[in-house]
Amino acid sequence: MKNLIVRTISGAVYVALITASIIVGPQWFFALMCIFAALAVVEVDKMASHRPCVVATALDIVATLLIIAAGFCFCSPTSLFGVGPFMLVLALALCLLRLVWALWDRRDDAFRCIAGSVLAILYIGVPMLLFNFIYLCNKWLALALFVLIWFNDTGAYVFGSWLGKHKLFERLSPKKSWEGFFGGMLSCIGMGIGCYYISNALPGGLHWPLWVWPIYAVVVCIFATLGDLFESLLKRSTGIKDSGNIIPGHGGILDRIDSMLFVVPATVVFLVIYEFVI
Repeated sequence: MKNLIVRTISGAVYVALITASIIVGPQWFFALMCIFAALAVVEVDKMASHRPCVVATALDIVATLLIIAAGFCFCSPTSLFGVGPFMLVLALALCLLRLVWALWDRRDDAFRCIAGSVLAILYIGVPMLLFNFIYLCNKWLALALFVLIWFNDTGAYVFGSWLGKHKLFERLSPKKSWEGFFGGMLSCIGMGIGCYYISNALPGGLHWPLWVWPIYAVVVCIFATLGDLFESLLKRSTGIKDSGNIIPGHGGILDRIDSMLFVVPATVVFLVIYEFVI
C-alpha cells in the first residue's frame, strides 16, 4: 500500500511537470527534455558498464544535449536557425572525441562501453530532437502524444492484471499479455477520439479529421509497447531490474520515457505520411 501511494505521488509529479512545460512554453519544454535526456544517458552508460567512465559519460551527455539543441534551433521560427549547424557540428566533434578517448580506456569492457555511448546518443538524442520538432509544430500534439501513452500504459496494466493470460513477449517481459496490449489499445483509441473533441475546442488545436485520431492512437499503442520491450531487452541483457531509482516507485527516468523514445519517431513518420501521402 505504501509503495502504491509513493508511486502515485511521484507519477503525478512527473505528469504535472510534463504538462506544465508543454503549456508554459517551448523554452521550458526544451529544458525539461534536456534534463530527461541527460539523466537517461547516465542510465544507459551505467547499463553498458558497471564502472562507467566520468569523462566518457560527460561527452555522451554534452553530445546528446547539443543534438537536441540543434534540433530546437533548426525548428525555431526565430533567428536561432543559424546556430543549429554549429551545434550539430560540435556534437559530431564530441562523438568523434568519445571514440578517440576509447583508445585510453583500460577497462575490460571498453567495446561494450563504446557501444553503450553510441546507443545513448542516438537512442535518446534523436527522439528528443524530433520531439522538439513536434512541439514547435503543435504543442497540443506533443501533449496528446504523452496523454495517449499514459492511457495506453494504464489500460494495458488494468486489462493485463484483470484478464491477462496469454503472454505477449515472455522472454523480455513476462508480465505483459496480449489482453493487456489490446486493452491498452482500446483505452488509447478511446482517448484518441476524446482528443479530437478536446483539440477542436482549443485555440491553435490540432484539427485532424475524426478518423485520423483512432489510427494515430493505434500507432502510439504499437510503438509504445515496442519501446517498452526494447528497454526490457536492454535491462535483461545487462542483468538489471530498473534503469535507475531517481523516480520513487517507478525506477529510472528511462523506465518512464522508454515508450516515448519509440513513439516520437513513429509520430514524425505518421505526420509525413498524413501530410504528403494521404
